Amino acid sequence: MTQDTLTGTFVAEDTRTEDEKAQDYTSDEILGGSVVLPVWQEKEKFDWDIWSLRDQINSSSCGGQAGAKAIEGFYHVVASATPIYRHRANFAGEGMWQQNIGDILKKIGTTSEARMTSQKITEEKLNSFTLADIADTLRDEKYTISAYYFLGSGKNANMDAIAQALALGHAVIFLVRTNGNEWQEVVTYKGGDITFSHFVTAVGKHNFTLYNGEKSVVIDDSCNAFSTLKKDGQPTGQRILTEMFIRERVAGVMAIVPSLVEAKPKHTFTKYLTYGLRVDKDVVALQDILKHVGYMSRDIPSTGNFLQLTAKAVVAWQVANGMDDFANAPLSSVRVGPKSVALLNKLYS
Repeated sequence: MTQDTLTGTFVAEDTRTEDEKAQDYTSDEILGGSVVLPVWQEKEKFDWDIWSLRDQINSSSCGGQAGAKAIEGFYHVVASATPIYRHRANFAGEGMWQQNIGDILKKIGTTSEARMTSQKITEEKLNSFTLADIADTLRDEKYTISAYYFLGSGKNANMDAIAQALALGHAVIFLVRTNGNEWQEVVTYKGGDITFSHFVTAVGKHNFTLYNGEKSVVIDDSCNAFSTLKKDGQPTGQRILTEMFIRERVAGVMAIVPSLVEAKPKHTFTKYLTYGLRVDKDVVALQDILKHVGYMSRDIPSTGNFLQLTAKAVVAWQVANGMDDFANAPLSSVRVGPKSVALLNKLYS
C-alpha cells in the first residue's frame, strides 16, 4: 500500500497471485483486430471533452472516483464512486487496486451521485454505506461496463494504443506514481522521489493531443491538492499527461469498455418544456434521452406527455447535472428551461 504523504490517501497494492494477474484481458482479446488510427494534432486549449469537477477530499477513493469518471463519459451522468469503492476487495483497508475497479464496474456497476453521494465525504462515511443499501439503489439505477483490458505501461507504454482506446469511445484509467513537483497543470517528468500514487481517468474521443509536439493525454483528477487546468478562471480538474511522464511514472494503464446500449438519441430542442404538455414531439425526444441515461424505465412508452413520471426523471437528471432549481418544488412546476435545453442540445444535437 502506497500512501500519498501530501494528501494522506492510499492506493492499495494488487494482492492477487501471478496466476490471477495472468488472466487479465489484453487489447488483442477485447478489440479483436479493431483499428482506429489516432490522428495526433495540437489541439487548442479545451478543444476536448470537459466533465464535472470531482473532489475526493478526506478519503482514499481515487480508484472509485476514476471508475465513476469513466461512467460519466459513457452515460453523461455524474456517477457515484461509492458503490465501486465500497465493494473493493481490500475493504476496510484504504485505497484499491486497478483491476478491481474494472471488475466491480463489470459485475456490480454504480449509480448516479444524485442517488448516492461520494464527493467531499470522509473515508469513514464511504465505509458506512452498507452493501444492502447499495444493492437497493442499484435496482433503481445502475451503470455497468462490458469489459476492461490492460495496455502497456511504463517504458512499454504505447501512446497510439491509448489514443486508439479513447477514439473508440473507451476510457483509460492510469495508475501514476509521482510527486508534487511534477503533478501540476501540465504533468512532465522531472525526476525526484515518488511521494504518492494515484488513479486518474482519460475519457472522451477528443482527449488526446500534441503538447509542444509531444504526444499527451488529457486526464481528469478527483484530487485537487495541486494546480489543475482552469477555464474562464475556474478549475476543470483536468491535467495534461505528457508521453515522457507516462513512460516514467505510470505503473498501470487499463481501458474501460462501455456496455452495449442502443444508439445515443439525437434531437435539437427549440423550446422550453413545461409540466402538462401532451403528445409533444420534443417531450418524446426528452423521454427517449431520459431512458437512455437511466432516469426513466425503458418499459414505459415515450408518450410525449410531460406528467409526474417525466417530471421526476427530469428533476433527477437536472440535479445530477448541477441544476437543483426544482429539487424541492412541486412536480407541477417542473420545466426544462434554458440551462437544461442548453445542456441537452450540447449533448444530443
